[in-house]
Amino acid sequence: MGCRDESCSIPNCITCAGNASCSICDVGFRYNTANRTCDPMSCTIVGCAVCSNATCTSCMSGYTLRNQTCMPVCDRNCDTCTSPNNCGVCKVNYIFDDTIKACKLDCSSGFGGFCAECSSLLFCTKCKDGYAPIFFGAVCRSNMMCNDTNCKDCGNNSAVCQ
Repeated sequence: MGCRDESCSIPNCITCAGNASCSICDVGFRYNTANRTCDPMSCTIVGCAVCSNATCTSCMSGYTLRNQTCMPVCDRNCDTCTSPNNCGVCKVNYIFDDTIKACKLDCSSGFGGFCAECSSLLFCTKCKDGYAPIFFGAVCRSNMMCNDTNCKDCGNNSAVCQ
């Protein structure tokens, strides 16, 4: 049983799409477009919309059919999903970000470990506090290397305070 949209009045519906239709039925139910209800499925395969002789032939929204099994659709940076768009294991060089609920590049693994945000594993767009980008974002170095100890940003490849 999933989290329910309180404004949804269709029984066994988790999320309504407007007043008269359901976009996501509860586990074990599928949407019947003819009578606009979430009907029990005869199939017990998770994510399956249509079964034939205990074999899944079509999956519900958010799942894809692979070898007669419905697999959750994952974010492109996710290796394994626990449910549709709910990543359990991120791909190599990616970490799960609770704020955006998705896998993002692990910028801390490169740039000497001092990068806060990056657009690729080769370009740091923002260094951690106390560090500044040099060599056009290829490395983050300590601001203590600046000529001015009160400087927050030395600028790209420079010892001059910006």
